[in-house]
Amino acid sequence: MAALGAAAVEVFGSFDPHYLRMWSAAPTDAFVGTHCDRRFLAAPVRNLVADGRENIPVELSLTAATDLSGWDAAAAAYDAVDAEHPGHSEQAQIADAEGFQQSIDAGTLFDIIVDDSWAGWIGVTTETSSSLGLPCYEVVEIILSPQHRGHGYGPHLNRLLAHELPDREWILMGTIHASNRGALEAARRVGRDDVGGWLQLPL
Repeated sequence: MAALGAAAVEVFGSFDPHYLRMWSAAPTDAFVGTHCDRRFLAAPVRNLVADGRENIPVELSLTAATDLSGWDAAAAAYDAVDAEHPGHSEQAQIADAEGFQQSIDAGTLFDIIVDDSWAGWIGVTTETSSSLGLPCYEVVEIILSPQHRGHGYGPHLNRLLAHELPDREWILMGTIHASNRGALEAARRVGRDDVGGWLQLPL
């Protein structure tokens, strides 16, 4: 670690970098002196679909998003999470409207519906630099409105999303900050495995 840090300062010191970022499949605490960053959690789509829909709450469903009418509510949901968990704003931010529109056009953004009411967004992209060389759908958004959080919907949303994806041989993968324990637990409960992630070496 000391040698890596010294090399980073030697080459990039004029830019006053705060940390060196590196990827490893090792656990977040494997390297003394580093800070945690985003972890990659993945599962074959076929595995998520194999669990079926039997245990999914009857009030919960997905429908393909057709417009950005949920934008203000999604932004407000992010603000609510940030207010409740001050560190969240450094872990995740809402994408811009253009990014959501691209997902809508590609048919990969879904409205989360609870009891026939809009409750949030979940979406993926296949245009990703975070695929680790795998054929994958990258989760780019999961956000629930405040009144629908805390009901254990996370794992069910992963399964519902998998049922909407056309290629069952691909991987469903997304990055979650290692400090976001709730999101990590929801992903693990549905069968997504931690396959590695980023670490930060302070400089």
